[in-house]
Amino acid sequence: MEILDYKYVFNEQNSALFNTKTGHIFRVYDPKLKSQLMKAFTTNEIENELLETLKSNQNKPLVTKSKPCICNNHSRFELGKLTLVLTSQCNLRCKYCYANYGNYEYKEKQNMTKQQIDEIINYFVKGVNKIHSVMFFGGEPTLESEKIIYTIEKFKYLKEKGEIDYIPAFGLITNGVYFTDELARTLSQFEAGVTLSVDGNEFIHDKLRPNIKGEGSFNHILRTYSLLQKYNIPVEIETTYTNLHLEEGGSFVELVQFFKEKFNCLIPHVVLVNTDENNNLNPSLNKERLFLYLEEVVDYTFDNLMENGKLNTISLVARMLRNLAFTNNYDKICPAGVNTISIGADQKIQPCFMYTSKEDMCLGTLEDTPQKVLDNMIEFDRKNNYKSNIDVCKTCYINRVCSSCLGSFTIENTGVYAKSDLTCEFLKKIAELILLRLVEIKSDPKKWELFQQRLG
Repeated sequence: MEILDYKYVFNEQNSALFNTKTGHIFRVYDPKLKSQLMKAFTTNEIENELLETLKSNQNKPLVTKSKPCICNNHSRFELGKLTLVLTSQCNLRCKYCYANYGNYEYKEKQNMTKQQIDEIINYFVKGVNKIHSVMFFGGEPTLESEKIIYTIEKFKYLKEKGEIDYIPAFGLITNGVYFTDELARTLSQFEAGVTLSVDGNEFIHDKLRPNIKGEGSFNHILRTYSLLQKYNIPVEIETTYTNLHLEEGGSFVELVQFFKEKFNCLIPHVVLVNTDENNNLNPSLNKERLFLYLEEVVDYTFDNLMENGKLNTISLVARMLRNLAFTNNYDKICPAGVNTISIGADQKIQPCFMYTSKEDMCLGTLEDTPQKVLDNMIEFDRKNNYKSNIDVCKTCYINRVCSSCLGSFTIENTGVYAKSDLTCEFLKKIAELILLRLVEIKSDPKKWELFQQRLG
């Protein structure tokens, strides 16, 4: 329920008021105020005394996370992440693949050449002030391992020649099936990290992510992980959560415990699969259990943090928890469009690798001036990424603290729309569960201080 700029959430133990504009959180103790809020919630009749009480707390200063201004001059602009889509080939046949097994909408296979890599690097090195990080993607990028090594060596060469005074951070997202010792050794020599796509235990993972022959891929990942450990390469985990998890009892708590034990990953990046409503992998088919598992993992997150001092949870909960606890304010859906861009073998510059091969999402090509591309990036961001310009976001009570993947939205001339109601419903439920636990802890100043220290 929302009254003025407040959202009211409650359960049998706690009641919380969240100021959607300032980020302030209040625990409701007073029985009279609770009664007034409940009446307003059930009848939509708001008493004048309640209105005055709420208005008296509305004038607190806005608490917001400061953000750097976007530079609109290409020669001074610093690009957060440049993603290179090296190939459209993939050695897996994941059941939910949004990218047509790496082919996207291409009619033919796409493999980036070394000459194209040179052209792309030279374009951005000369066109912007700095590239903070380079991400390798596909298809499956490790099928082009020599191109990854070539790219890294190219930046090293440019720095040694004095053409740049930095080497970007490097990373890649991989299914972990194929990984050479040479690639691991090269990555270890630079500021590099690897994200492994793992969907859970061996049974669930192999069901969802078989290879071309229909065989499981889980054991290949274990071998790759051992290789990355050998070279002390940081590893993160990315998981696509499906109805199969729900049918097999694969709860979020079970996942975070599994990834902590098997891959030493405390906060796996877990996202709900984005499929058609009638697809048997869609979690909305088992929504009651999904939200039960969500409630369980939020409780686990708080209990583990207070008892063991470790944040061990799924990334969506961790991000929302920090945003609510520290009153962070995010005015965009995601970094796509300005902070992050992507380019493939077709040399078309896209807001994100999710839009690879999509003509209507293209921000430009290497034939365009860097300034024109930057102008297009900024315009895409303004029109499609700022929540204040998106109908589904600007009236939502968690719009200052939520974040998502812009790829889970449909972008049309008429506006930006969530592809699934479940995405937003899931985020709202996370926020409500966290708010109720936060007000409980805030009632004890010592506990609150300890909580903030541990959340860090």
